[in-house]
Amino acid sequence: MEIIIEKRKEILKRVSKNQKQMKIWAKHCPENFQNKYDLVEAEKYRISGNKAMAQEFYNKAIDQANKYNFLAEEAISLEVARRFFVQIGKEKIARIYIQNAYKTYKN
Repeated sequence: MEIIIEKRKEILKRVSKNQKQMKIWAKHCPENFQNKYDLVEAEKYRISGNKAMAQEFYNKAIDQANKYNFLAEEAISLEVARRFFVQIGKEKIARIYIQNAYKTYKN
């Protein structure tokens, strides 16, 4: 069990380091990097149990990808957000996200 905890800490440390770099890229070129940064932030909040912030960052990632016409990344963000809503017991909302992902993939 202790090995798992140490591995998790190591991974979170690496994610934080990568997010610092991604934040710089997102500042200089938000059209290419902001949605990626936001999606990772959403996942960090999901893991930490902060549902409100996770939902906010999933939606930011989706909106940002849509804004710059990154359809595959928008659909992926919708799918990941759907998994989040299933996890917290919001099946009806999850269904909307997966339907939107399907529509986005079709485009």
